[in-house]
Amino acid sequence: MTNGNDLSDLSHIDTLWQMVRQAHPPGVVKGTPGDDETATARRALLERYSGAARRYLQAALRDRAAAEELSQDFAVKFMGGAFANVDPGKGRFRDFLKQSLYHLMMDHHRRRKSAPQGLVGDVPAAGPETPWAQAHDEAFQTSWRLELMARAWSSLKQIKGDSGQRYHTILRTRVEDPDASYAELATRLSLLLNDVYDANRARVDVHRARDLFVRMLVREVRETLADCSNAALEEELAELGLLERCRPVMDRRRNAC
Repeated sequence: MTNGNDLSDLSHIDTLWQMVRQAHPPGVVKGTPGDDETATARRALLERYSGAARRYLQAALRDRAAAEELSQDFAVKFMGGAFANVDPGKGRFRDFLKQSLYHLMMDHHRRRKSAPQGLVGDVPAAGPETPWAQAHDEAFQTSWRLELMARAWSSLKQIKGDSGQRYHTILRTRVEDPDASYAELATRLSLLLNDVYDANRARVDVHRARDLFVRMLVREVRETLADCSNAALEEELAELGLLERCRPVMDRRRNAC
């Protein structure tokens, strides 16, 4: 079995900014598709974060058809090189993405000649105390956070060997029934993993799985930043409402310095 705490097998995954540079190489004029290699890089980058864009548009517009239409518009613009001027020295990638989607929605509202609507779900509706622009920021932050967590789940599952599948199953089982005793959890894991579990082993493996997930989550957040210092990483985690969840991993990062 691969060591569950070894992340070296994920080192082949490109960081977000590496992907941005591959998708917009020097010499390719903004607004042009570029060559096949450039198009492939753009498609990979689009697939990586299109979920956050689509989730945000659906929450902000409260109109599935309109959200899908704008998602397609965004994809066309992105594949056409709309992000050619994105630079880590000018801000965070998620801020560029947010502004791009914001402008798409403003154009949509102008076309429809209707006022911006409130938001639904986990995001407060726009009102006197919550201007639409502020609600827009909150909506995007929510969708970005959910996308990062979804990617952390996916990364956990992709660890080579059987460790990734095992820890993914263990943590999913725990999350689906957080109030179950470890004895009950051990019974379920024994069946799911075709292995012998008791309460103590279940407790230890849940802890390992949760730690691995948090490390994946921190890695996903770090890859979106130009400044990878612990201070910048903690600031981003705090802004996204993830710092307390990631505190043990961040404490170890500071202690390792």
